[in-house]
Amino acid sequence: MSTTTVAEIVDRMVSDISALAPSSSTDKAFARSPKRYRLREWAIESGSAAFRKFEIARSGAEEDVGVWSPDTMERVAQLEITVAYPVLPGLYRTGTVPDDFQDMDEVMDEDARLICDAVMSPVNKASIAHLYSFPKVEAPDTQDENVWFQTITVEVRFYREFNS
Repeated sequence: MSTTTVAEIVDRMVSDISALAPSSSTDKAFARSPKRYRLREWAIESGSAAFRKFEIARSGAEEDVGVWSPDTMERVAQLEITVAYPVLPGLYRTGTVPDDFQDMDEVMDEDARLICDAVMSPVNKASIAHLYSFPKVEAPDTQDENVWFQTITVEVRFYREFNS
């Protein structure tokens, strides 16, 4: 039985998301936010540099859900993938008639679909070490006037050796 940890799963997700090719605003790739800052605090001060920066964080503790073998336990963890979108006129032009908020919504929707597809790719689903549930795309957080945030919640089931 192949085992893994949440940290290894997050590293894989970071690689998968960073490798995505956006279908709009293609000059702005997905990239992990600076590790020494929390995304929400950093993005509010960073303007257009925050576009498509993301972080992946646990949203709760790992839970044991059963014993798989004498030396392996099945565990579950909730992860949140959060992506920043600065509220800047003209940054999201997707149509022939500019509509900043509609264009921004369309880019966020497209990006969420790309991320969900990456998380649910056959490579990840076929992994012996872990399995993702269907991602849940939350409604965008539009509370801040400078940056909106899109959060995708994923439940990860994985196998871990006892005492590791």
